[in-house]
Amino acid sequence: MKLIALLLVGCTTSGTDQGAADVAYDNTASGLLSKTVQGALDDLSAVLASHEDRLANIELHRNVIVCRFVSASMPIQAGQLLIAHVFTAGECGGSLPDPSYVGAISRMISCSQTVDGLVVSNTGEADGPGVTLRRTGTMACTGPAEFAAVFYKAS
Repeated sequence: MKLIALLLVGCTTSGTDQGAADVAYDNTASGLLSKTVQGALDDLSAVLASHEDRLANIELHRNVIVCRFVSASMPIQAGQLLIAHVFTAGECGGSLPDPSYVGAISRMISCSQTVDGLVVSNTGEADGPGVTLRRTGTMACTGPAEFAAVFYKAS
C-alpha cells in the first residue's frame, strides 16, 4: 500500500515535468531515510534483492557501509574464548562507519563449531567497528573465515 502511495505522489504534476528524484517525500511515517520519491523507491526495491545481491551491489544503497573480513586460513588457538576483529577502512570499502552508524552481522563463516555468541561493535565501542566471536570450545582449528557486518546510518 505504501508503494502505491509513493507511486501516486511521483505521478502528480504541477505543470512542469518532474522526475521522481525532484519530488519531495515525507519519510516520517515510513521509517525510510529517503527524502525524495526516487530515493524511497530505490530503498523499497533494495528490500526485494537477495542477501548476496545486496552485499555485491552495495554501491546502489545509500547510508550503508559493508565491512568484510576474509581469511583463507584463520587460526583459532586452543582455549581461545574470545576472537575480536576490528575492521580496517580497506575492509569497509574505503571508509569506516562513524558513530552515527549501527552495525548488524550479515555473514559469519568459521572453522569453529562452538561459536556461542557474535557481537557487532559500533565505532566508539570496544573493538569497534568490528566483530567479536565468543565460543566455549577449547580445541584449536585453522580454516577459512569470513565476517561481514552491515552498518546502517541511524541518524
